Amino acid sequence: MAIVIVEAFILRFVRKKRWIIIFALVVVTVIGYHRSLSRLIENHVLLGLQKAVSIQSSKKEGQGVASKSIRTHTKSSGTVHSNLFGSLQTVRDPSSQLVLVNKENRLPSGYVPSDLVVPSVPFLYGARDAEFHLMRKVAALALARMFAAAKQDGVFMDGVSAYRSYATQASLFAQYVQQYGKLAAEQFSALPGESEHETGLAIDVSGSSGRCAVQSCFSKTPQAIWLQKHAATYGFIIRYPKGKQAITGYEYEPWHIRYVGILPAKYIVGHNITFEQYVAMMNGKTQPNSSL
Repeated sequence: MAIVIVEAFILRFVRKKRWIIIFALVVVTVIGYHRSLSRLIENHVLLGLQKAVSIQSSKKEGQGVASKSIRTHTKSSGTVHSNLFGSLQTVRDPSSQLVLVNKENRLPSGYVPSDLVVPSVPFLYGARDAEFHLMRKVAALALARMFAAAKQDGVFMDGVSAYRSYATQASLFAQYVQQYGKLAAEQFSALPGESEHETGLAIDVSGSSGRCAVQSCFSKTPQAIWLQKHAATYGFIIRYPKGKQAITGYEYEPWHIRYVGILPAKYIVGHNITFEQYVAMMNGKTQPNSSL
């Protein structure tokens, strides 16, 4: 009899309080979903973004791509080091809108852009004032205009990762080396001092859903297709275009855009050349349709 009474009491209590229980379950589910999504995106950006690319790169070990040398003719400070692609020089004017940073041209030690701001665009994750939300002012303003234009066309974009300090890039590269090995890591990630992200003029972008964020499948998204057609109008280029690894030193990255200014961007896209080739041409070293 006592058991029946207890059961009846519990049933009555549960029915009376079921709305509280349901509400609590909904809250826990929503919080858990958002935390999982945040962790998923962060892990993609900081730990596992390029798994597919790195596997492909590993298959190329021993092929000619790793041994080809690019010659960009950028003026240097006279400091020359040896690296995979040839002599490594320190650029004279890191604040130039057309500064070339790659495996042959590195930023001066300790360089930090003086005009970093937070662009008025959404980011996939992170606090608004996070380091990787920063860009140089000229690039930030152009990015906001470009995102707004894309939105008017029904294409919604978010930022993923913009500026990175030397220390951040060093940490990121070290993680990739640990995961995939140095040779594979060098095909899609830069050594500290050699990353365009450190200029404040580059950003990785994605669709607002985060689908294919910083992955090879991004190339088939509406965002990537829109960028191919319109990025140059706002002064941006796809910095590492398809089929140009022998020149740029990096695999195709449809999500990585770089601000160079409207006229240079339109010229680069119009002539189907890389930024390396454009800089060499501006220095009078090559013709626009030549291969370095």
